[in-house]
Amino acid sequence: MSEGPSSSGKVSLTLSDNSLQWSKDKKSTSSFLHTAGIYNSLIKEKGKGLKYEEDPPRASRVKVPQFDPSELIHNHKLMLVGRITNPKIQKMWALLPFLADHWKVSSRPVGADLDQGRFQYQFASEEDLQKVLDNRPYHFAHWMIILQRWEPTVATSFPSQIPFWIQVQ
Repeated sequence: MSEGPSSSGKVSLTLSDNSLQWSKDKKSTSSFLHTAGIYNSLIKEKGKGLKYEEDPPRASRVKVPQFDPSELIHNHKLMLVGRITNPKIQKMWALLPFLADHWKVSSRPVGADLDQGRFQYQFASEEDLQKVLDNRPYHFAHWMIILQRWEPTVATSFPSQIPFWIQVQ
């Protein structure tokens, strides 16, 4: 690396411990020292020149207490979960009251939007829930809707099944 017309020789730069080290086999010039000094001060200003001697201490492991899901499962046993198949056409705000009226069950189910095209209905009785399941499949706005009994799962694809009745003559 040449520093100008008045100097000659080889310059080597080394970056170690986040600081710039340089050496030259001939005499040094003030412009090179000035450049190296600016670089080192910038590193230290930004905090990049700091070296941590050891890693910060790790947090202790979190112990999760035993959890009994039986109450949660009991509370959701009268629940149906559904998914719309065309979110651009099927509007959730219109679907929820439509299905609750359409099913004609003894007690109106309570519907809720679960986002991402999914919804749920809480029923008052097993008979009402089973009546709705027995009359599947359903459609809304000329598109199918997926409707299944609630299951304790975390799968993002749930619900995903549409049962069909086929009559062969």
